[in-house]
Amino acid sequence: MGYLLKHTKMDADLQQLRAQRMAEMQAGRQMDPEKMKQMEQQKVEMEDRRRTLLRAVCDNEALDRLARITLVKPDKARKVEDMILQMAQMGRLPGKIDEGGLINLLEKVTEVSGGNGPKVTIQRRRFSDDDD
Repeated sequence: MGYLLKHTKMDADLQQLRAQRMAEMQAGRQMDPEKMKQMEQQKVEMEDRRRTLLRAVCDNEALDRLARITLVKPDKARKVEDMILQMAQMGRLPGKIDEGGLINLLEKVTEVSGGNGPKVTIQRRRFSDDDD
């Protein structure tokens, strides 16, 4: 349960870091290389914590599927990861997420986003001598 509290702090730290960086970019100031290196290191550490939490709440098959989805649609994978971490944070996970549970979450994300992916429509050409 302690990892859930760390995740909450991690989210707050990440939001604060993003806000600080945006303010500096808008002000047009150039950051010194040391500060940029430190911020990049914090970002890497937060991603490591995120991966550790995901490994704690997902089984191997679900993690494998999530990795494959990340290769094809990184934004959708990120949304699913966010949803999983949020559910873990709120204590709504009954146990580890298996591949079936991950598929259900993917369907929910697709429904919420409206399925804005490409659609293929096949129309058959009609000829005057067609009996259809």
